[in-house]
Amino acid sequence: NGNPIDRITQAEAAIDMRWSWKEKYVEDGLQRLYLSSKQPVVHFTIAGGEATVDDKQQWYARFHTTLKHHFYVGLGEVQYAVEGGMIFGSLPYTMLEIPRGNKTYGLYSYDFNLLDYLEFANDKYINVYADYHLNGFFFNRMPLLKRLGLREVVGFKGIIGDLDDRHSSVIDYPSNLRPLNGGYLEVNAGVENIFRFFRLDAIWRVTPKSITGAPSFGIRAQFNIKL
Repeated sequence: NGNPIDRITQAEAAIDMRWSWKEKYVEDGLQRLYLSSKQPVVHFTIAGGEATVDDKQQWYARFHTTLKHHFYVGLGEVQYAVEGGMIFGSLPYTMLEIPRGNKTYGLYSYDFNLLDYLEFANDKYINVYADYHLNGFFFNRMPLLKRLGLREVVGFKGIIGDLDDRHSSVIDYPSNLRPLNGGYLEVNAGVENIFRFFRLDAIWRVTPKSITGAPSFGIRAQFNIKL
């Protein structure tokens, strides 16, 4: 409403629980290195605290959970992750769930590669990330490409989110930030194991159309090692 904000403070306590059935790990004192599991790995976080905007105090609580898993379909491998949560109370937009965007040419597994920073905010959300690694199912049938060891990958990333207007009474939203109040979807198709180290993906933003100038199509690259 035109009034400047001098300060924002936050105090929070949280409990995070991790469930990883039959997962192998190496333990050294207070440190634990997780190796692998064929079962889903689940995190669940319960948190609550106080946010103060100038001298106005706001109590809040939040719940967040993630699930990460992989399984095989034929010769290919499906890798996916799901995260979701809910925020109770009224908060400044900076403390809401801001979907992770990307304005670089790098390919990120758990960021939305064609989403701008601060394009959306949610207080109820479900995010899904999925890739299907075909491990050369098509390329290995092509004599020339077979020698290169290239491997196909397809996938998608999506958000279902909603934002209550009560948060705008704490601090006005920036002009480029808006409630998602619906869904976001991007799909990708790419080639990995390029020179054994690189992955290159073509990505399409399906919905919604950006109002901040984010591209609807892009090429992104990633460095990794596929054995």
